[in-house]
Amino acid sequence: MGAVDRFENLEYSYPIDKIERIVLKAEAGADAWYLTEISFQFFQGNRSSEVYTFKTKTRLSAEEADKGGKDKTFRFRDRIILK
Repeated sequence: MGAVDRFENLEYSYPIDKIERIVLKAEAGADAWYLTEISFQFFQGNRSSEVYTFKTKTRLSAEEADKGGKDKTFRFRDRIILK
């Protein structure tokens, strides 16, 4: 198993129930991330969504833009609901 990176408490102003997809994008740096799995969970006040987990084999690097490795889109099949 490789490294696990956590990005928490990210600010956004878009209504959670209208999110259809998230695009993860490498904009700078020479290092590459190789993703095998990524999870998202949304919070608002004391409510939270389920954990959405995507299995993937994606290498992201800003230097690989010409090879199609600069971004990856994760689409949510259902509307995100907070409980």
